[in-house]
Amino acid sequence: DEGLAYDARTQLQSGYFYPGTFTVRIQTKSSTVAYAMQLAFEEIEKFTAQGATAQELSEAQKSLIDAFPAIFESGAEIARAFLDNRYVGREDDYYDTYRDKIRAVTLGDIKRVAAEYFKRENFTLCVVGKYAACENGDGTHAAKLADFGSAKRLTEKELEALCAAP
Repeated sequence: DEGLAYDARTQLQSGYFYPGTFTVRIQTKSSTVAYAMQLAFEEIEKFTAQGATAQELSEAQKSLIDAFPAIFESGAEIARAFLDNRYVGREDDYYDTYRDKIRAVTLGDIKRVAAEYFKRENFTLCVVGKYAACENGDGTHAAKLADFGSAKRLTEKELEALCAAP
């Protein structure tokens, strides 16, 4: 609503063998990075305090349930689904009760999980761009990058090396 972002999105990923990640991605001009980050944290804190709405929960449940048949579109996908079940130790009836489990999620469940995981100290921030142009904000809003903690600045080569490390 602020007109700051070229693009703003969130993504939630989870896996069986590693912790899931929640990503907030904002593309904005350098001078508004800190303010955009402040707004993003305000939205996360609002969601954590208030939880999802009944409509948001209903739409999410419908989306997951409607996508469920795609797991079984071909013989290979069916085999993969049941192989994955066996590999992660799920019961053979996991898919028989999947939709019921999705329907059973409550607004209270969402609020509880958000409070457990969406803690500001759990976030890692990554700002890509010219740090000097980002750090002091836009002069209109009070937000500065220092408001989000100390920064470890990396060169492009250091970042590439970090990403390539096992």
